[in-house]
Amino acid sequence: MKSGVTLAVVLAVLLLPGMAAGQGGDGYLFRRPVVSIGIRTGYATALAQSQIFNDLLLKDFTLQRSDFGAPVIGGEVAIRASDRLDVSLTVTAGASVANSEYVIFEGTDDLPIVQTTELSRTAVALGLKYYLRERGRRISRFAWIPTSWAPFVGGGVGRMGYSTVLEGEFVDTADPILPIYQDYLASKGSSPYLHLNGGVDVWLNKTLFLTAEGRYGAARAPLDQNVFGDFDDIDLSGLQFLVGLSVQF
Repeated sequence: MKSGVTLAVVLAVLLLPGMAAGQGGDGYLFRRPVVSIGIRTGYATALAQSQIFNDLLLKDFTLQRSDFGAPVIGGEVAIRASDRLDVSLTVTAGASVANSEYVIFEGTDDLPIVQTTELSRTAVALGLKYYLRERGRRISRFAWIPTSWAPFVGGGVGRMGYSTVLEGEFVDTADPILPIYQDYLASKGSSPYLHLNGGVDVWLNKTLFLTAEGRYGAARAPLDQNVFGDFDDIDLSGLQFLVGLSVQF
């Protein structure tokens, strides 16, 4: 499903410039664009400030907060509500995989006691983008030309889904013998999501533009209490740094 959606977005970005080219002449359009479709890629950091990180993953294992950052890919569809305001639907997704070992324990064979931790995050949000300068101007009744660049600020609300898996070798610290055992711990869920963003669009031609964007997203979701006991909600917040191409028509 995810690969199909990604392919559809890529094809749209590749094909739509040709479709939109018929709407105007060299360097201009017959009218102000009303819709843009784009793809994004970049990197997402993880704040990792909840109990599962502070009291388990970062305390017992050789992990750092940076281990939960990950490359991301996404897409955006924006409808122009006015000369400076867009209503947008955005999707971003990324997953990290980190190997670790216990900080203070070793196996009876003097080998490390190892684990693998996976964390995936997917955010879907409806948002507003306000441009700090005009994105183009009408030069005649039938001609509209884009500006060279335009910065924007914005925000959005939606849902963030996550899944986390901790798999490998563990030490039973409640047993004085400290036995080592294999286990597979998993949790998934979703929560409300909020983001604030800012960036700049740079036009490459009359229909195609480059976007560079920074985004802070905030979300905390419940963990499976049957697996992770009394840990509080997992912190899914973090910064995203994104770049991508969009086509307007």
